[in-house]
Amino acid sequence: MDFLLSAEEKNSPIIKKLKQQIIPRGNAGGYNLMMPEKETLFSSKNRMLVQITTFLGGRAAEELMFNDISDETYSDFKYATKIAAQMATKLGMSDLGPVQDSVFSDKQAVDVEIKKIVNESLEKARQIIVENKSLLEQIAHELLKKETINKEGLENLL
Repeated sequence: MDFLLSAEEKNSPIIKKLKQQIIPRGNAGGYNLMMPEKETLFSSKNRMLVQITTFLGGRAAEELMFNDISDETYSDFKYATKIAAQMATKLGMSDLGPVQDSVFSDKQAVDVEIKKIVNESLEKARQIIVENKSLLEQIAHELLKKETINKEGLENLL
């Protein structure tokens, strides 16, 4: 299970720099602490898509490394879906255009759009994992040895 946790937790540094830890915390087998490269007052559509892709990186890593998925990525999947829903229903950042759920009555179209955003981001995460599989394995082994990797440690591996 340690290697599974290590492989699942290490994928996101490939997508975005962060702190990695595989020491169990509460019900979580480990966690990613995503630290923004710089503080911003707003979030753009592209930045939100990167966030979604980053959140889905653990699931993509599990699928590709173990040909299976676990419940360890539940909270990340939930956050990714929440961001996609905000994009589609509150911010006008989807193919539906500038609509809000209070005036847009076609819930099925909204659900389709949320699913599309999440699926496209998951596919992007899969591509990143495939392209960086050896780096992913290297980070997993490093996490097994040290249990925690900070930003500087990740930068050395990258």
